[in-house]
Amino acid sequence: SNGIYVSYAINPYIINNHIFNIKRTSGNFNLCGIFMASGCPDAQVYNNIIHSISQANPSGYGAIGINLNPGSENITIFNNVIYDLKTINYNATNKERNPFGINIYTGNKINILFYILIKEWIE
Repeated sequence: SNGIYVSYAINPYIINNHIFNIKRTSGNFNLCGIFMASGCPDAQVYNNIIHSISQANPSGYGAIGINLNPGSENITIFNNVIYDLKTINYNATNKERNPFGINIYTGNKINILFYILIKEWIE
């Protein structure tokens, strides 16, 4: 489950959203407030509030505020507030199982400015 899912969009603007209360207890995938899948060059992500993402799957998987997948280039992320990200299984070797404010798998020319992460935790 994702709050906003964007794929193969050139120059998308994701602005002024309040994304919250994304919760799951099953399913083998990460939960994301904003998920930028493949093929989203020149995106602008700003003035978003993302919080209360809770991944309670006993098998793990992450809770992520903003996720950038391959094909992310020339992206600007600024003025976003991200907090209250929870997972139940910490994994030191597999980052997909942990909470992250912003997760970048790959990308070129990623600019992150004025980013506020209040707290993320593992239960």
